[in-house]
Amino acid sequence: MTSYVNKLSDGEAVGRDTCRRMFRKLPVVTAAYRSGGFGAVHVMLLGRVRESPSERNQRNRTANLNQDPFELEWAKAKARVGDGVYMADLCRTPAQRRSNVWVQMAANAATNKDGMAPSEITQP
Repeated sequence: MTSYVNKLSDGEAVGRDTCRRMFRKLPVVTAAYRSGGFGAVHVMLLGRVRESPSERNQRNRTANLNQDPFELEWAKAKARVGDGVYMADLCRTPAQRRSNVWVQMAANAATNKDGMAPSEITQP
């Protein structure tokens, strides 16, 4: 959502979110950042090292929920064919894409811990 609203790349949005979490959890990091002791890249690296595996898995799961399979497939076809991409150049039919989304949704639900829900739900 942050990347869409602020027109950021996914990587930049994740980096900013990592900084936000680090500033909230560690006041020492906030003070060092504000005084110019180190930059945002250092805070992101620190966040990556400090982040627990469960937080990382939840972030990855949310990122996967927000990816549009059609846009990903279109980008692959555009890289393969060039700017003149047609629907016939895509690897899957619309029915196959819908089916794959259902399968992925079921797999996500099966791996979810009891009582956990995605932090963001996107509407198709």
